[in-house]
Parts: sequence; C-alpha cells; structure tokens
Amino acid sequence: MDKEIASENGPLRTIPFLTLRNKTASEKASEFFGGERDTLHAGICELARTPIDSLKSISEKAPFHIPDEIVKVDAIRESSVEDFWQRMESTANGLAPVLYTHGFYISFEGGCRRSLLLKESLGMEGRFALFSWPFDGAITNYTHDEADLYWSVDPLREVLADMFDRFGKSQVNIVAHSQGPVCCAELVDSRS
Repeated sequence: MDKEIASENGPLRTIPFLTLRNKTASEKASEFFGGERDTLHAGICELARTPIDSLKSISEKAPFHIPDEIVKVDAIRESSVEDFWQRMESTANGLAPVLYTHGFYISFEGGCRRSLLLKESLGMEGRFALFSWPFDGAITNYTHDEADLYWSVDPLREVLADMFDRFGKSQVNIVAHSQGPVCCAELVDSRS
C-alpha cells in the first residue's frame, strides 16, 4: 500500500485515505475531490516529486526545513472501504496504525501532500492514513467549515470504531492539526 510506484514522472509515493468530500467531475487528480459533504470514500493518493536541484545545497545546510522538491498529486485510486482496511491490516506489520486528520483551509491535495511529508518524516510506511473532512476552499468561510467539521464527527467515530475493532483500542494513534483536534475532542466528549 505504501510502496513506490513507477510512473513516467519518476517514482510515486502513496498515501492511503478516507474522505468525506464529494467527488467532482474534474479530470485533474488534484481536483478529484471537492469541498462539499459526501459519503465515506477510500483509496490511495499517488504523489509525484520533482526535485528543485538549485535549493538542495541550501536545504541541507539550513537550520530549518526548506523544501527542495515540489510534491503534487499525480493520481487518485479509489477502493472500497473494506479493501482499504484489509490493505492497512496487511501493511501495518503488527504496528499501531496512525490516522491523520488535517485542519482548516486544507484542500484534499494539500492534505495528501502534508500527509506524505509527515508519514515519511516519522517513518510510518504501511501504517499511516489520511482522514479528510470537507472544506469549501475559502479562507473567509471559517464558520461554514466549522459546521462541516462538526458534521464529520459521527463518520469519524465510525472510522475509529473500525480501527479499534481491527487493531485494538490501545493500538490506534491519531494525529490532528488545527481544527482536527476539535473533531477528535468532540469524539472524546461524546464517549463520556
């Protein structure tokens, strides 16, 4: 599930995903999912990397992260939710899976890119997945997106219940960013 895939643009990296976003009619992989609410979709996001050779020497010496490549979504491969879980079980190698949920003002493509960087930085091949909730794409619509986030709590609860059933309650990790922790806090509060 997390292996490199060869393409005409070089090796692709993959991020397994679950999303509540709507499918669009766009032929662009980066616009495959929109920002409206929908049922749960699963699959793999394939990302291509293009090195920026002129920044490589600078990024190696900088005391902070300077990107030395461009990462973009190359393809989206859908699967059933059951196939998603079966692949995750087969690639986790007995290690605790990690579910990452993004924050405010993150497109599906942005979520995939951030997930790849986080997964590779933490060395979580085979056991890292993205959960992407709807976001309408306008930074001025915080209230609308907050409503979408709260709408996502029940479906996320079901995703976590699946993870607990398959891996065990003490064998699941959640990473959340920005509004993502709000969603996770709602889950904890609702279980009290």
